[in-house]
Amino acid sequence: MSHASPRQIVVVGEGIAGTMAAAMLARALAPRFTVHLVATGREDDSTGLREAADLARPELRRLHDSLGIGEEQLLQATGGTYSLGTAWS
Repeated sequence: MSHASPRQIVVVGEGIAGTMAAAMLARALAPRFTVHLVATGREDDSTGLREAADLARPELRRLHDSLGIGEEQLLQATGGTYSLGTAWS
């Protein structure tokens, strides 16, 4: 039986979208594939992390769960806090 070298996937991007895409692919495809994140070198003009988290709270929680990132672990690693609500105008 031959042992093929692992295949590689390159995600080109910035910000939360590139990081989460690379993390999900790495989690889903390991160990058959290795995933690399390559920054474009351009300033990230996407929605800020706080705003993105407010807009995608249920989906973001499912994403973290699928990556094996617990809420307590995430808050400790990032120095995060809880928000009791958001007022939209």
